[in-house]
Amino acid sequence: MKSDVTVIGAGPAGAITAKVIAEHGFDVILVEKDEYPGKTNVCAGGMPKLLLKDVELSQKVAEKEISGDIHFFPWGSKSSDLDHITVYRHVFDRALADKAVEKGAKLLTNMLIKDVSLKDDKISVDYGKGIIESKLVVFADGPNSLAYRKFGIGFKPEADKTIVSVACEVKWEDNPLNNYEFY
Repeated sequence: MKSDVTVIGAGPAGAITAKVIAEHGFDVILVEKDEYPGKTNVCAGGMPKLLLKDVELSQKVAEKEISGDIHFFPWGSKSSDLDHITVYRHVFDRALADKAVEKGAKLLTNMLIKDVSLKDDKISVDYGKGIIESKLVVFADGPNSLAYRKFGIGFKPEADKTIVSVACEVKWEDNPLNNYEFY
């Protein structure tokens, strides 16, 4: 298999990158380790409502409108107004990947990249069952990126420089909350 660009990771960064590159006429392969984009995530889905327009998605991907945030500190709280939305990442990530495919990218799922190697100006992306030959590789595979592990590109996650995030999406019919709350 060959491509101009291989994008590793079909989360928001990877899907948008693949979409933009494909729009410019390049042959793009977008690779996702899971059976569909958004199946596993390391962060939740909260964003400015205007972002949907920027990434060409409809309001249908929004789970809830958020009008503010409240930060609770030991010494008190602080709140502010927002024009945000929340999204279920399995819906949002899939919609972004579908946009990339609409623009010409090829989405490959269930493909965990085993290795990326560079030899004689040729890039080989090994997905265990075969090789993708690519002119360029974009690593959008999250905080434990193969880019760092293989090439030392990026940053090494260290306790004093890394924040642990946990995402747990729970469907809550008629959720009365309209603020982000941070404790």
